[in-house]
Amino acid sequence: MIEYRPIRGSDIPRIIAYFMQYLNSGQSIADSIRELWDQGVYKGYIALEGEEILGFMTVCPGISFTYPHPELEAELAAAVGEAAVAYCDALLVLPGHRNEGVAHGLALRVQKLLRQQNYDYLLAEAWIYPDGRVPAKAVYETLGEVVWQRNVDGFYRDQDKYGLSCPICGEKCACSACIELIKLGGSGKRGRASAGTRGHSTMKQREKTKNSLNRRITTLIGILMIVMFAAVSAISYWALRSTYLRLYNEKAQDIVASLASEIDGDRLARYVETGEKDEYYDWLQQEFNRIKKEFKGIQYLYLFYPEEDRFIYIVDGIKPWDDLNMINVLGDEFEYGEMEYKYLVPDIKAGQASTALIQGADVGYGRTISAWAPVFDSEHKVAGMVEADCILSDLNSVVFRYARIIVGVQLVCMLFVLLLVVEVLQRNVTNPIGRLVEMVESYEHGAVSKPKFPHNDEFQRLGTSFSDMTHRIDAYTEEVARATAEQGKISAEYNVAKQIQTDILPNSFPAFPDRREFDLAASLYSSKDICGDFYDFFLIDEDHLALVLGDVSGKGVPAAMFMVIVKTLIKNRALQGYSPAEVLQNVSEQLLEGNNAGMFATVWFAVLELSTGKGIAANAGQEHPTLRRAGKRFELQEYRHSPPVGAMEGIRFRDHGFQLAPGDSLFVYTDGVSGAENRREETFGRARLLEVLNREPEATPSVLLQSVKSTIDGFSGELQQLDDLTMLSLKYYGKDGPSDEWK
Repeated sequence: MIEYRPIRGSDIPRIIAYFMQYLNSGQSIADSIRELWDQGVYKGYIALEGEEILGFMTVCPGISFTYPHPELEAELAAAVGEAAVAYCDALLVLPGHRNEGVAHGLALRVQKLLRQQNYDYLLAEAWIYPDGRVPAKAVYETLGEVVWQRNVDGFYRDQDKYGLSCPICGEKCACSACIELIKLGGSGKRGRASAGTRGHSTMKQREKTKNSLNRRITTLIGILMIVMFAAVSAISYWALRSTYLRLYNEKAQDIVASLASEIDGDRLARYVETGEKDEYYDWLQQEFNRIKKEFKGIQYLYLFYPEEDRFIYIVDGIKPWDDLNMINVLGDEFEYGEMEYKYLVPDIKAGQASTALIQGADVGYGRTISAWAPVFDSEHKVAGMVEADCILSDLNSVVFRYARIIVGVQLVCMLFVLLLVVEVLQRNVTNPIGRLVEMVESYEHGAVSKPKFPHNDEFQRLGTSFSDMTHRIDAYTEEVARATAEQGKISAEYNVAKQIQTDILPNSFPAFPDRREFDLAASLYSSKDICGDFYDFFLIDEDHLALVLGDVSGKGVPAAMFMVIVKTLIKNRALQGYSPAEVLQNVSEQLLEGNNAGMFATVWFAVLELSTGKGIAANAGQEHPTLRRAGKRFELQEYRHSPPVGAMEGIRFRDHGFQLAPGDSLFVYTDGVSGAENRREETFGRARLLEVLNREPEATPSVLLQSVKSTIDGFSGELQQLDDLTMLSLKYYGKDGPSDEWK
């Protein structure tokens, strides 16, 4: 039986000996191999039968073997750009074993090794024999697509300099070699053409999906930015307007108070009675004119004598550009209106100045802000009132001018933020999702590599987990293929996938031994096939625990793969701080992208605040959870569910709040529990489930799960169940931990 394994340090002397014997290599090549091995860059596989070497294939980094023809290096460098290239140092199969598929077995394993180490290209040489045959070329081309090729005459023309001899004739000669640059990818020559066609179609679909996701994210952010821009602009305008109103009012109040304090109140009654003016009156007119002119924003400034139902103008300030028809003169009367009776008359009677922000009605010359102050005579009686009116149209023009500046700055800033957010999302979300999609799709062609991500985040962990999972599946599959017959392959592969799937779910209990606020347990019992059920729990932060229970449509490997994606997307979104409904909404939208198989998942997802017991849950088509209050019995918590995630476009998910008190217990399950059947075709049902839970309502979560499982087993007997049984139970103790009674 042929064994393939990676090359070890103990193999290097024998490899060098075969180089000398079969490849006519000199001492310089032997020294170079030892140096590369010591540097850790000389890799490869060896084929053995017992202790006998049948062949080997070795590779190392760089475009190094073109040194006999340096003119090729620039051309090759231009072809690969910055991509990682490995050089095939040798592919040797000893005589007598060249028809046993050894070369192909070595090549395929080296291909997988290179893809695991993130190499994109393999540079290989194959000798052209005098009869025109290039046998190694057929082996190399099983590894991927040939993107560059050159036939070189006199390949070993510089044998004296490099210690090389022609492997064909053993001396300096004009023998030719074929150099090929292979883009690593496909798993075999037989399917390369169709794989290329599928790759082209997949690439277009992937680009379309990526662009669609980018457009949706950009559109959503744009809408949010527009809403934020409108809200901020409106708030800024009203804040600015309120500030200016207050400032105008305060300025008007200061002016009228200062002016009123300077006026001799004993003279005012005489002006009203006689209508005669004197030098003091002229001074008052000049003072009112000056103040009205100096203080921008005051449209009217006047002194009047108040009476029972009207007031009489004494002085009305004039600006040089005022319309004199709008100016009142000594003796003009004004009858009180609604505003005067509401604000002015009470202040006149109280002998006080205005304090509130008083806006007058539009009486033909615009809305105003009014302020007044009393003028007292020598007996401290109100002899007159000084009033200032600021026209709001002037104020609005000032506010609009500054508001345009502020809004313009905000618009520029928001556009910059929009571009920045879109760029960050493309780099950190959509581009990593595209890499993950490419990685998943490439698994069909047997060339899964560990993708490079800019940050060590959930995408990196998902890519690593998926890559490791595929490698483990491949390894298990290869081992099973050697040990079992053809009829047992399918069953063995299912067992391997089932084990891998089990390893993905958290299965170490107690899950959080250092946390005293709660006790948690979960279990999954799959049916005959690979299951689509899953559960998960994780800490979002130190005070929030996430609980997930789900069931994916379908069975087998597709359901398992879909389950991994759903589980990972939920965790990734939840760790960003979104509510359960928002998490399921986002996951559903992402699953609908390119979901040609029409798969969906029912999910119950909750986030519990450990310090308070306050929880929020979203139920997308899962069974009703059961809740037990401290000292009471388990009961179903029935409320309206949302549709499954990934089922259809345009659906909305609802959050459902709940509160846990110390001593409360929660039990959630999939439909495989309530739907378990016996030979009489009776279902286990919710009533039997509640009966089991209430036998020992104070039991720990792990005991509850065991009790339910054993009861279902007794109910079903030896009948094989058609659905998976998945359960999750939590007992909440509060921030102080379990009491002695609960212990």
